Amino acid sequence: MAYLTDNQSQNSAPHFSPDGDWVAYQSDENGRFAVYLVRADGSGKKRLLQNINFEHRRPVFSPTGREIVFYGR
Repeated sequence: MAYLTDNQSQNSAPHFSPDGDWVAYQSDENGRFAVYLVRADGSGKKRLLQNINFEHRRPVFSPTGREIVFYGR
């Protein structure tokens, strides 16, 4: 087991890709919830969206793993 984040933010709603290589999750590390993607070993973190008008939450991979669905509010 390894930590996937190293901050004091609210990191939640993790969802593994079908192949187990990636984890999509929500975090408020920049002040508003956004969707992030990180490798299952904790490397390669990237913020998928940056929109100051919406919070992005609850990411879920599609069955093929090629898309991530989430909702914004």
